[in-house]
Amino acid sequence: MAIKIIQISRLLSITLLGFMIIQPVFAQWNIKMNGLPDDLGAGFTIDTSKPNSAIISVSSQHAMFQTIDGGETWQTVNLPSDVLAVTDISMYDNNHIWICSVNGLIYSTVDGGKTWDCQFDNPSVTDCINYIKMFDQNRGMAMADCLDPVVNPEGPAIFLRTEDGGKNWVSMNDSAFGGGSGDLWRRVAFSSPAVGYFFESGVNPQTLYKTTDGGKTWHSLEFPENYITVLNFYNDNIGLACSLYYKVYQTLNGGKSWSGYVVSNDFSWGNDIEFAPNDPSKVWMTDNQKLYFSSDTGKTWTEQQSFGCRDISFIDDRNGFLLGDNIVYHTTNGGISMVHDYKSALLHTPVLFQNYPNPFNSRSTISFYIAEKSYIKLSIYNIIGENIITLADQDFLPGKHRILFNGEQLPSGTYIYKLEANNHVIQNKKLLLIR
Repeated sequence: MAIKIIQISRLLSITLLGFMIIQPVFAQWNIKMNGLPDDLGAGFTIDTSKPNSAIISVSSQHAMFQTIDGGETWQTVNLPSDVLAVTDISMYDNNHIWICSVNGLIYSTVDGGKTWDCQFDNPSVTDCINYIKMFDQNRGMAMADCLDPVVNPEGPAIFLRTEDGGKNWVSMNDSAFGGGSGDLWRRVAFSSPAVGYFFESGVNPQTLYKTTDGGKTWHSLEFPENYITVLNFYNDNIGLACSLYYKVYQTLNGGKSWSGYVVSNDFSWGNDIEFAPNDPSKVWMTDNQKLYFSSDTGKTWTEQQSFGCRDISFIDDRNGFLLGDNIVYHTTNGGISMVHDYKSALLHTPVLFQNYPNPFNSRSTISFYIAEKSYIKLSIYNIIGENIITLADQDFLPGKHRILFNGEQLPSGTYIYKLEANNHVIQNKKLLLIR
C-alpha cells in the first residue's frame, strides 16, 4: 500500500517572557453526518440562521439537508422538480429560505421547504444563477453569469435585485460585464443592499469592480494581483480577497487600498472566507487542504485544522459549520478549545487527530502531533482487533505529521487506527471505508 509521510511545521512555538503564561489551543471540530447519505457528494453551499440551524446543498443529490440541532440529525428538504442543482442558499430563519439554481431559477419557501414558490424563471435573461443573498425578508441581491453555457460559459454577468421578498427580481445593470465570475458565489460579495464587489473573470484584463447603488453602476478597483479566487466583506469597508497562491489581501476602506499578508507557504486556491458576524477581527478561511483562522482581520493566520472544505458559515463567533466533499463539521467554540494543563497537554502528550476525509473511499490522511522526538507506531486494525497494516514504525521529530492511508485493497467497513509513542498506547480512533 502507498504510504506517504509528510513532515510539516511545528504545531506551536513556545516563548516565555518573564512571568507571562502562554495558553495553548487545539482545534475543536466535530463530524456531523447522522441522517446524511453516505454518498453525499461535493459540497456546493451551506447557510445558517441560528446557532444550531443550517442547510446544505451538494452536487449529487436532488435535495437539500437541514438541521436544527447542531448537526446531530439532518432532515431531507425536497426540491422542486425543475431545479437541477442548488448553487447558493440564503437562509433568513428555519422557515424563510431562498435558493438559486444552475438552470437559472430562484425559489423561496416560507415553511422550511415543505412548499416552494418559483420567483424567477427567465431564460432570456439568464439560465444560470450563481449567488443569492437576502439581507432581510424583503431586500436581496442575486448574480447570474451564463446565457449560453456552450457558446459563452463565463458571462455576461447580470445582477438581480428584489425589494419585496422576491416577488419581483429586477435586472439592475443595463450594460452587462463582458465576463463572469468563473465560479459559483466565491467572487461576489454584497455587504449591504447598496454596496457590492465582483471580480470579473474570463476576460483580459480580469478586473475587480464595486457598486454603491445596488448593481446599477460599477467602477473598477485597483487590486495588487491579476487574479482572485475568493472574496468576502464584513461590511461596506472591511474585506478580504485571496490571490492565486500564498496571500490574502485586506482592505479597510472599501477597496481603495489593499495590504497583502502571507497565509502559509502551502496555501493555494481559496474556497471560502467567513467573518464572525459580530466581530470582523475573527475570520476563517479554507483551501482544499486546510482550515485557517485569523484573530486580527487577516494579518496573521494559524492552521486550525488539517482539512479543507468548500463553504463555511458562522452565526456568531462560536457556532459554525463547514461543508466539504462527503462531510460536514460543526463547532460550538469557534473551532478552538483551550487546554489548561500547559505542560502535560502541550509539552508531553502526543495528539492523534481524526482522519480526513471520513468516511472515505480508498484514501484518507491520518495526522498526529508530538512535542518531542519519539518512536512512533501507527497501525490499522479491523473491528475484531486484527492488525491489518502498520503505517509507521520509526522515529519522528517534534511537530505535526500526516500519513496517507491507502485502503484500496480493503473491503468496506469500520477500522481502528492506533497511535503508540515510545511503546505506550496514546489513543485509538475509528475510520470508515466506503466503496
